[in-house]
Amino acid sequence: MIVDTKLRLEVPFYRQSFDFTCGPASLMMVMKYLDREMKLSKSLEMDIWREASMVEIYGASRYGLAFSAAIRGFGARVISNLGSYGFVDKLEPRIEGVNRSMMRLFFLERKRRCMELGVEDVKGRIKSTTLFRELTSFRVPLLLMDGQPLIGEDVPHWVVVTGHDRGNFYINNPLSNSADDAIQMDRMEKMIGYKGDECLVSVFRNERLKKLPEDKVRFLGKNEHR
Repeated sequence: MIVDTKLRLEVPFYRQSFDFTCGPASLMMVMKYLDREMKLSKSLEMDIWREASMVEIYGASRYGLAFSAAIRGFGARVISNLGSYGFVDKLEPRIEGVNRSMMRLFFLERKRRCMELGVEDVKGRIKSTTLFRELTSFRVPLLLMDGQPLIGEDVPHWVVVTGHDRGNFYINNPLSNSADDAIQMDRMEKMIGYKGDECLVSVFRNERLKKLPEDKVRFLGKNEHR
């Protein structure tokens, strides 16, 4: 696909501190882009990881990341072709000892919290046109990608899509050393999702959520909501 338009967002770069915090690091970059006064730190990275992880495994879920964005006053929109948590059973080698019923419980709890906070939930495939639409609608996409061609590991990996031009998409990969890695559009299309499981969380400014009612934050530790 070739487009004649160009759009580049100056999303600040933050490198993930741990192997399992690509989701939190990606969300932090977007929040900093939308709110330049936000302070990025390893402490915030771990706060978001605790909120967004699926508990039984270290990775962040789409609803966990949307939840973390929403409780900090941002709007969030989830797009996925999945009905449940997805991709866990596709990891190789297979993760042993995972309590799937407990993981499903935590996953559904975060989904419910997202719906209470007004997060939009859209069922569908994610294509290049999806990324164009989100970017041109002033929503910054966190995209789940196949880590094998991106970082050389057979794992799902969250990145920030920061723009496009006539032949490339640009991403902030939290395992890179700098912002705006270029990926050819045709190649990008093949790297979306992990083994068929596609997830995207778009984050945007939402003044309606700037002040949350007390009952929406009461389940956070007193030092976790900043």
